[in-house]
Amino acid sequence: MKVTIRRNEAYIETLVEICCTEDPDTETKELLNKIQSIEARLTVTKEGHLYKLTADDIFYIECVDDRTFVYTADDTYKSALKLYQVEEQLQNTDFIRISKSVLLNVTKLDSVRSLLNAKIEVHMLNGERLLVNRHYVTAFKKKFGV
Repeated sequence: MKVTIRRNEAYIETLVEICCTEDPDTETKELLNKIQSIEARLTVTKEGHLYKLTADDIFYIECVDDRTFVYTADDTYKSALKLYQVEEQLQNTDFIRISKSVLLNVTKLDSVRSLLNAKIEVHMLNGERLLVNRHYVTAFKKKFGV
């Protein structure tokens, strides 16, 4: 992969252009996901205040009792969206569904461990542990690159 940066004071905003063959390679796909994660933002609330979080700030998103919670490294927020709506907003990013009620940011994983019952336990960078349900293991392995 070759990266070229052109600087010019006349530019109003940053333009990212990716030139590749018909089928982008793995590195190019990862780069695209990273760029889309930077652009993807989720509006959340905490104690009556509105915040805009980038996808890269979010560790995981969980639905509990029809409420959607967004977890960062050290904070918890609420989203007015349903989990499937959040999933649509974050498609083409590093998020993947690991159970009926959880979306996970694979870039925030510290380690992964297979369990005897065909599930996977993931250890997050913030110390939390989550389970990948059997139904979602194949998609998780593909996204995580295992």
